[in-house]
Amino acid sequence: MDQVIGVDIGTQSTKAVLVGRDGAILAQASRAYAPDTPRPNWAEQHADVWLDAVVACLAEVARAVPEGDIKAICISSLYGGSGIPVDAEVRPLHPCLIWMDRRAEAQVAWVRANLDLARLGRITGNGVDSYHGFTKMLWLRDERPDVWGRTALFLPPNAYVIQRLTGEIAVDHSSAGNIGGV
Repeated sequence: MDQVIGVDIGTQSTKAVLVGRDGAILAQASRAYAPDTPRPNWAEQHADVWLDAVVACLAEVARAVPEGDIKAICISSLYGGSGIPVDAEVRPLHPCLIWMDRRAEAQVAWVRANLDLARLGRITGNGVDSYHGFTKMLWLRDERPDVWGRTALFLPPNAYVIQRLTGEIAVDHSSAGNIGGV
């Protein structure tokens, strides 16, 4: 029988569900964690926390069926804020500044003072707020130039995990559009 696994990487846990061809749920798993909050208004996550949770959930639900019966895996994830800054070898350089991180207020002020906000809104459909990843990326540029200088890519959480599991970088349109908020 053919089964598929759906995985959701969330802010406080990763969940996986194994579903049969008829839509019946055959197995479920979850792993809890919490974002790191090293200072007030900061919220970040280390990429390998997500990877470890996904691997554990996949292993748990896969035990419910014979080897070879799983035909596909889909991995979705939380809005990854800045994305995970990785180097050319796809090694994480810094925790991901997740959606709830608000440290980039100085960068918000800079954008408001220096960019055409009406044009930015027409292009992106977004306003300027420290919720958006582009302000978080500017924070990394300004406050962690050592990280910025070595960053080759910013990957959404699900794209990072997919790359670690398959060796391929694959980013869906929805996640790609969310990274940066632009």
